[in-house]
Amino acid sequence: MADLRKNHLDTYAYFFTKVITKPKNHPYHLKPAGTYAVAYLMGNYYDSKATYEKLFDWIDEHKFKTGKYSYKEAVIDELATASPSEYLTKISIQVF
Repeated sequence: MADLRKNHLDTYAYFFTKVITKPKNHPYHLKPAGTYAVAYLMGNYYDSKATYEKLFDWIDEHKFKTGKYSYKEAVIDELATASPSEYLTKISIQVF
């Protein structure tokens, strides 16, 4: 999370996909249950700096602590629209 707060937005720990059952004999990361601060980014997936700044400002203003990871999930991407300006990305960070 410290890297994201320093605007190192190209640092990734995992890529993920949703699955119905846990994989057997294959390593996986399970997103923890809990409360998440969520923001939506409209536009290019990689132009997330301002959205992260607003999300971290809100988290700090409400005196939350954060979990270890941020999750970026495409809601509307190149499979749904040809225009990057119409992309919609959900960004969530676990808070305590």
